[in-house]
Amino acid sequence: MKIDPVQEQYASLLLWLVRIGLVLMFAAFTAYIADVIPANLKPDQVVSLWHLSASEFAEATGAHLGWAWVASLPESSVLALAALVVFPLGTMLLIAIATILYLRERDRAFAAIAAAEAIVLTIAATGLIGGGH
Repeated sequence: MKIDPVQEQYASLLLWLVRIGLVLMFAAFTAYIADVIPANLKPDQVVSLWHLSASEFAEATGAHLGWAWVASLPESSVLALAALVVFPLGTMLLIAIATILYLRERDRAFAAIAAAEAIVLTIAATGLIGGGH
């Protein structure tokens, strides 16, 4: 079976994305648990808040909603969660790269599908339509 070169490149880049994402998650979580970087929410406090809804959690902890969480990145509790963002943002980037690769191969159908997917994911991530805070 012949595998499309674009799919091979996508898979190779995806493998690196996963490796980088896992290392970042491990490092950020370790920094959080070891209290290497100050956190607004200590690990022993988290357990008592698990039962809360997202809005109740935000109110109880002063957590920022929507894209406002970016301002809290220096806190290790937020940094540990932010490491998860590598996966969806990286995937969106890889789809955009696949679009370019398909265009180079003059495969307009797959390029259009990949471009549409990248646009939809970007709009969804920004919360421009029907979401966000």
